[in-house]
Amino acid sequence: MGIVHRDLKCANVLISQHNIVKIGDLNVSVVTRKASHLGKTHPGGTPFYTAPEVWAGHACDFKSDIWSLGCVAYELCA
Repeated sequence: MGIVHRDLKCANVLISQHNIVKIGDLNVSVVTRKASHLGKTHPGGTPFYTAPEVWAGHACDFKSDIWSLGCVAYELCA
């Protein structure tokens, strides 16, 4: 849908009574015009889940959300 969330963490993953998973808290998200567009704004979000390239000052894209999702998966397993 062209949205880079930029603040994926366990507190933002919601599960309903019927096991439907949704992502909430889109305060620092960025809507991109196309999949290849990179968001070049202040990272915001929770620092523990933020991708290293964002902290290095590079543009964030969907890969940054994949990094955060990996952090969530690791936390669930740990």
